[in-house]
Amino acid sequence: MATPEDLEETAAFIEKTGQRVVTAKADVREASQLKAALEDGISQLGGLDIVVAQVGVAG
Repeated sequence: MATPEDLEETAAFIEKTGQRVVTAKADVREASQLKAALEDGISQLGGLDIVVAQVGVAG
C-alpha cells in the first residue's frame, strides 16, 4: 500500500511542473473527512477543477 511518503513524492512531482496541489489523507467512509479535505483544497486554491478520491483497499 502507498505510504505518506508516496503522497509527498507525488505532490512534489506535481509542484515541479509549476502546478499547485492540495493533498489530504482521509477515510473515504467518513463524509465529514472528505468534506473537510475538499473545503481545505478550495480555501487554498480558490476553486475546484478536479477531485480524485483515490481509494486503496487491502484485505
